[in-house]
Amino acid sequence: MLTIPFMDQIWSSYEGRSACGWKLQSFLGPRGGRGFFVAQDAAGWNALVQIIPKGDEAAEAVYEGWRHGAKLSSEHLISVYETGETELSGDVPAYFAAMELPDDDIGELST
Repeated sequence: MLTIPFMDQIWSSYEGRSACGWKLQSFLGPRGGRGFFVAQDAAGWNALVQIIPKGDEAAEAVYEGWRHGAKLSSEHLISVYETGETELSGDVPAYFAAMELPDDDIGELST
């Protein structure tokens, strides 16, 4: 996994910016090299957006997992709305997944 110092400050600096067609409204925290945000698209849909910088095989594996997960459908799974590639600040290539906001506290789900 790509390691970047001061990850909290870097991720939180993206609050209020647009990435991958979603406005990153609030930074929820980092986990496993990823940044988690509550985001909204142009139509007003809210989602949980995960972003992971490209750069190693682990990021590729996470992205492939998101892509395959987007094909699944069950009332017991969080829906993945969209996956793709983006650039943060115009120069940091990254993968993203926009998914259904869970009803539970995201902090509890990610532990």
